[in-house]
Amino acid sequence: MRRMLSEFARKAEAANSLTIQAAQKELRKLVDAVGDQWSAVAAVSPLLSDHGAIDGVMSLPSLIKYVSQLSSAIERQIGARSTPEAANPMREIAAYLDEHFFEDVGLIDVATRYHMDPSHLSRQFKSVTGENFIEYVTRKRMEKACELLRESDRKINDIAELVGYENQRYFSQVFKKFTGLTPSEYRESPAPVSPSAKN
Repeated sequence: MRRMLSEFARKAEAANSLTIQAAQKELRKLVDAVGDQWSAVAAVSPLLSDHGAIDGVMSLPSLIKYVSQLSSAIERQIGARSTPEAANPMREIAAYLDEHFFEDVGLIDVATRYHMDPSHLSRQFKSVTGENFIEYVTRKRMEKACELLRESDRKINDIAELVGYENQRYFSQVFKKFTGLTPSEYRESPAPVSPSAKN
């Protein structure tokens, strides 16, 4: 697509006898063709199908500049649509935390790992996930703790260590804040409470 637009710009520059009206007509045809072929891109890039923008360009240099801007816009849209979600740094970090929440993972450590400023990471992480860094890690730990309390007979102290807490008392405090129950109460409850129910 960009190659087609670049070729148009090259020919327009080389054709000394080409009038602005003729160039506009040819560009409209090209835009229509590109729009049909890349309808998904056209839907999110008004430049792609805006004949008014083309008609508003009154000189060949300006038209060539417009083609360059259009080409860049198309490339950005295609790149944005073809980039997998995992490429988003915040999603990648969330996936990392999903696998390592039980370890001693701190904001600064993760920021260093991903070559980011901790404050920037914190803001962006909450913007993407809806939770700040600590809330996300704590929720993952509590969900796993609930699972272990429900499906195993492990001691509470062991479960605390398995989900990242060396101090059982602190683990119990955090657990109660999230579920409204102590770990023992949760285990004995006939209808376990979701860890997000008491936030």
